[in-house]
Amino acid sequence: MFDFTLTDEDMAVFATLDDPAFKPIFDHLDVDTVLGLLNVFAGKQLNGEKLY
Repeated sequence: MFDFTLTDEDMAVFATLDDPAFKPIFDHLDVDTVLGLLNVFAGKQLNGEKLY
């Protein structure tokens, strides 16, 4: 699993996958958003609800 390396060519291919036209559903780096989502999922789990 950890016995591999990524070449510059590999990284160039990955860079093409980032499509700026695709708007993210939410900002994964926004602390308030992430905490809100965690609170929702933790609340469901504590209530015995299925998360999926």
